[in-house]
Amino acid sequence: MKILIVILALCSATLNAQDFSSFDKLLKSYVIETPLAGGGIQTAFDYTKAAQNADTLKLIFSQKKILKAFNPNSINTKNEAISFWINAYNFSILATIIEKGFDKNDLIINSVKDRKDGFATFINRYKIFQREIYNIGGKKYSLDQMEKGQLLGDDFKNKGWKDARVHFAVNCASVGCPPLLNHIYEADTIDQTLTDNVKKSLKTARHFKLDSHSNSNTVYLTQLFEWYKKDFEEAEGSVKSFLKKYIDEPLVQRQLDAAEIEFIEYDWSLNKPDNFN
Repeated sequence: MKILIVILALCSATLNAQDFSSFDKLLKSYVIETPLAGGGIQTAFDYTKAAQNADTLKLIFSQKKILKAFNPNSINTKNEAISFWINAYNFSILATIIEKGFDKNDLIINSVKDRKDGFATFINRYKIFQREIYNIGGKKYSLDQMEKGQLLGDDFKNKGWKDARVHFAVNCASVGCPPLLNHIYEADTIDQTLTDNVKKSLKTARHFKLDSHSNSNTVYLTQLFEWYKKDFEEAEGSVKSFLKKYIDEPLVQRQLDAAEIEFIEYDWSLNKPDNFN
């Protein structure tokens, strides 16, 4: 009987290990989603409203507790692994801003990279993307380690799990990021969700613009395609091939062949509602 109880307890822990329901509640409550003309999407997160709710810190604490108890090495499928690390990354940066980005009731951060605002002390002290402060399975990770070490790292690559579409799912809490969804990523639907993310992002001028009125026929792309060019080449052979795979318009696909590429300066402003125009 005791053995049976232990087995059931272990199974229960395993089943609950990837429980992101607390994070899902935060997303559903505070993500503001705005459809754009042409099929694009824009999303903001209402940090102030979230911080004003006493339940928010309880949800953050609950999610942190689950992540700390979970062994990510127990994940043995691609879809589970990708959805887990995307959720872990997106939760971690939001939680940090809510916990550290306020002075009493005032949000003192306007950018995760702005050294001029009140959040500068935290950035300089913790280097928000590099500092290993996020406990997952008893091990401390940085945001960069979750993204570049796990999702885009050699281990995932060797397993055939690396997916360039992840660049349109990991959210750095900035206006220039691809949209933050109003729900968590789930293994059962991760493939379609990643595809939808890419397509919607490429219908948003902040990530893709094609100027065919000039002699140069220039395509303007998010700097994600500049910084992570190798990942997109690895996935589809070239950046343009990646674009054509996820852009449905035949005319745009043909124009891309002769287009010159320029990059849109990344907007690191915090993805709070009043930073979107």
